[in-house]
Amino acid sequence: KFITIEEFNDITDYCVNAQDAVILALLFEGVKGEEYEEILNLKVDDCNFDTNELKLTKNNGEERNITVSERTMSIIQDAINEREYFKNNGEMSENLKSYKYKITVTDHVVRISNLKNDDKIKPCNIFSRINKIKKFWGNPYITPTSIWYSGMLNMAKNIKNEKGELNKEDYIEINNRFGFNELYWHKTKSRLVDFL
Repeated sequence: KFITIEEFNDITDYCVNAQDAVILALLFEGVKGEEYEEILNLKVDDCNFDTNELKLTKNNGEERNITVSERTMSIIQDAINEREYFKNNGEMSENLKSYKYKITVTDHVVRISNLKNDDKIKPCNIFSRINKIKKFWGNPYITPTSIWYSGMLNMAKNIKNEKGELNKEDYIEINNRFGFNELYWHKTKSRLVDFL
């Protein structure tokens, strides 16, 4: 059910639309929150391209900052600059009246068409986009949760490669990064330990 970093990179490269790839990249980096609020609330001004830092905001106003990879920042920049969205990941279909639509430019990073003012997209849009990627990629394990957990496993592997083993503090660090209560570090350990 976990996706390796190599397969993850292949999947994001496969996405014709940066607006799709950015959702996957953010989840893999630990950006989520309740009903994807950290993704839905992420604004262009929250992205520091000099330091690779993102300011993440929950609906209750709670904030946290994380540093992400250069690759993720590049995908974010592409998503911000994207003006057209290609349906069916760019594959033509006789059933479609049009194969692309214009993206409504808002202050937010993740966007769709037909938004008024600076309305945010909805959690169902996140699910819909990932389901389409899952269908086209042919991997039933491409889900928001599996991508999020795969990012956790990737972080754990990186720590293990650097230190040789993981301790309680490392699992707490992983939980903090992924917005998961640090009191449940043992749950993260039990979920990941057999794959390290």
